[in-house]
Amino acid sequence: MASTNAVPLNGSSRKPSTPGYMSSRPLFPQPPPLSLALYPLTLLLGSFYSLISPTARPPTDPSSSSSTVAPTSSTTPVNYFARKGNIFNVYFVKVGWAWTTLAFISLLISQPAFNNSTLSPNARLRRVGQALLRYVFVTVTWWLTTQWFFGPGIIDRSFIATGGRCEGSHSPALGNPISELGFIMTATACKASGGAWTGGHDVSGHVFMLVLASAFLILELQGASSAEEEMDDERKEKHQSAVEEGSYERWGRNFAISVAGLSWWMLLMTAMWFHTWLEKVTGLTIALSAVYIIYFLPRRLPSLRSVIGIPGR
Repeated sequence: MASTNAVPLNGSSRKPSTPGYMSSRPLFPQPPPLSLALYPLTLLLGSFYSLISPTARPPTDPSSSSSTVAPTSSTTPVNYFARKGNIFNVYFVKVGWAWTTLAFISLLISQPAFNNSTLSPNARLRRVGQALLRYVFVTVTWWLTTQWFFGPGIIDRSFIATGGRCEGSHSPALGNPISELGFIMTATACKASGGAWTGGHDVSGHVFMLVLASAFLILELQGASSAEEEMDDERKEKHQSAVEEGSYERWGRNFAISVAGLSWWMLLMTAMWFHTWLEKVTGLTIALSAVYIIYFLPRRLPSLRSVIGIPGR
């Protein structure tokens, strides 16, 4: 008679009777890479809406070819989200990485996957340390792309490299090389001086940041939830007796979901109102490449997995 003992995916000889063994579960209970299709589908939905809706044609700013914020015009945009000063753009998207960081911290301090007292100190330290390392990698990606890359960020550098320039602005401070460099090579300095950042390929920084932030939070939250579900009954009882059900655990989880959800909504608004299709696609490509390398590639590369881990493991 054939043996009924299941063989784990990693080839170990653990038996089904071993505590914590679940032959029906995959080795890494994470969403498949195909789940990232949510983001291109969101851009397609927004772009399609902008084509069929008579109100989804934002007013054009003659001083700018494209922008990640609502254009300035004497005509008030019909849709609230097409306005430069809408509250979500000013207080959420513009400081989006601060909200992302707060949501991630809320997961670290609230979820049993990171603070469960029944885990060994070494297991807790490893799990928290690897989560922090993933956060560092994601943050460095955001910083280099949008803020600084040995000078201007990658987005500004790519704009200059594709023929972009600053037009119609006031002169920079004469004799100040740093001021002059910023004036020439950064969109922020150009716009602050009254100029227009025109002529090049303007990678959508909004699309890049919103995709990266929401995917990061969703994958970390899913991993934390998977770790909690795989706790055996005895450990669950011990943990639930120490923490009142529905208190700070639920608050931390809901806060992270809210930040990720609002990021997705603002991504949809960006898809409707701003940038060309190619500019949105390049922002999406950079973000999804980083997410794949940090969260999906480690499943195939044990050496990388041993360093940054997999959420919930």
